[in-house]
Amino acid sequence: MAIGTANPASWVTQEEYVDWYFRVTNSEHLADLKAKMKRICDKSGINKRHFHLTEELLADHPDFAGRAQPSLDARLDVAAAAVPELAAAAARKAIAEWGRPAGDITHLGSSATAPAPPSSAPTRLVPVERPIFYMASASQTTIPGTEHAITGQLRKGGLDYHIAHEMPSLVGEHIAHCVADALAPLGIGIDVDVDGGGGWNGLFWAVHPGGRAILDSVEARLALAPGKLAANRRVLGEFGNMAGATVFFVLDELRRARGEGERRGCEWGVAVAFGPGVTVETMVLRAVHF
Repeated sequence: MAIGTANPASWVTQEEYVDWYFRVTNSEHLADLKAKMKRICDKSGINKRHFHLTEELLADHPDFAGRAQPSLDARLDVAAAAVPELAAAAARKAIAEWGRPAGDITHLGSSATAPAPPSSAPTRLVPVERPIFYMASASQTTIPGTEHAITGQLRKGGLDYHIAHEMPSLVGEHIAHCVADALAPLGIGIDVDVDGGGGWNGLFWAVHPGGRAILDSVEARLALAPGKLAANRRVLGEFGNMAGATVFFVLDELRRARGEGERRGCEWGVAVAFGPGVTVETMVLRAVHF
């Protein structure tokens, strides 16, 4: 899509490099080594080199010139200031070439090759977080003896996928302990009373709507109040079962409902999805705004 690069503003031609290097490192007396280095540089095919370490900076840090000097802390301090600046410059170039607003970017990846790179560089470059939900805990449960309940095989005609008729009852039978296992590390029990509902109604719910009967089973088994699975049912009604992606549509529906002024809702909730095994994947989520 776009690539941006950036270099330090200071640079030295390769022709001048050897003299510059031996001067700033106070090594002019090493004539044989200098001559050897010049022969190497003459054959390198390099025209110039960019450096952040200017003569002024090196004068302020004479310990940088000696490899035996304990200068690592100071070097890392220099990198901590310089790396985010270069990253920002390169990012601005890439975004300009891309031609879209920086606000359209949703993720930031960072990689550095400097020794012990400053881990805070991405945060310093973009010091903002706009999460919707935090994942606080997760658990996985495999229901024994249910290998037949959800199966999928890729055949020459496409994906052959089957869901057994007992899936709703299986989900209903195991949903409570699956969610409880995910909540346990956080010390949250079913008596949670975040929004006044108490019990399982103290959570918001993003259940993979694999079918109406599955949602009905979860609602009945947990004695959920009417409307607790409204987002799940809306997604099922509008899109049907879209396999693994469906639960993200539910989360989006929950997010939109909060943004459109519906009741503040719960602080804590769960996202539950089902797959072959039968496996039940449960994530405990914490809403940023509730």
